[in-house]
Amino acid sequence: MTAESKHAPGRSSPAKAAVQPGDLPIGEYIPGTKLRILGVLGRGAFGTVYDCEDGLLGAPCAVKLVNADLARHPEIKHAAIWEGRQLASIDSDHVVKVKGIGITSESQPRVYINMFKLRGESLFDVLMALERIPPLQSILYASHVAMGLSAGHGKGLIHCDVKPANIFLVHLTDPVTGAKITRGVVLDYGVARIATTGDSEKVGFRGTRSTAAPEQFEGHATAQSDIYALGVTLHMMLTGRHPLSPFNNERDMVAAKFDAKRIRRLSDVLPNLSPGTFVDPELDDYLYRMMLPAPNDRPGTMGHVLAELGFLQEREEQRLLAVSYTHLTLPTSDLV
Repeated sequence: MTAESKHAPGRSSPAKAAVQPGDLPIGEYIPGTKLRILGVLGRGAFGTVYDCEDGLLGAPCAVKLVNADLARHPEIKHAAIWEGRQLASIDSDHVVKVKGIGITSESQPRVYINMFKLRGESLFDVLMALERIPPLQSILYASHVAMGLSAGHGKGLIHCDVKPANIFLVHLTDPVTGAKITRGVVLDYGVARIATTGDSEKVGFRGTRSTAAPEQFEGHATAQSDIYALGVTLHMMLTGRHPLSPFNNERDMVAAKFDAKRIRRLSDVLPNLSPGTFVDPELDDYLYRMMLPAPNDRPGTMGHVLAELGFLQEREEQRLLAVSYTHLTLPTSDLV
């Protein structure tokens, strides 16, 4: 099987979010640009992503525009420009591509990031629809994300917010075979940070509390922080559950991140969801390591994670092939 998975079920284009007060009008241009607004693709803490058409090229694009109420803050402007530049510096098919950065002509100018529009759906939407994803597809999607994150780490960038909503499953067609394939792409480096060490200066929490690594709550982020979040995301793909669930509230969830005994292993979860489900012990053990509380106890680099996921992919492919062969082989008694 190739590095991309077979086509996952879903829409051929991203779902659009509902228009809200304060959004720029559909059909109008982003002020000072030739980018015509067709709808809203998504929202974040700092900006709104618009579905647009480039009036000069006649091509679709996705444009992240800083929210109007934040435009007056110089640090937000600098952060948005920084995000666009960092995205543009990462050379990977598994990180969203940037076309350019600009500033609107409004009375309170805003930064926008013009990106290539992706066709598919977010991993979050797929999980909402399917609840769980088969192991082989889950491993493949995690491998794609690991490729993108590894490219970012090579630039010294820690994503800090790896989660299903920031992973997009792009639908493509193999130019040779015509087969439908799906490629995982990492989105939103809006809260990314330059890699730090445990002894470095602390900064405020950045990320999403449910998937963030324990050290992020202490103001640190390293490559192992993204490894932790990828482990949580892979666990959610395989089980449809958070690896620390059940927890009483958000405070209990955060506390559980510092206690390895609270991590629910695949072998504890999957048989209860579907009796008789096969759980690869190698996958179970490695996923557990990715989510350990201490960064030094996790795999050392995203490159190591990628190599291990390749090994686990091969194991799962061989298992499925053996199962398929068994089903095709008639018992001896049937041949008499």
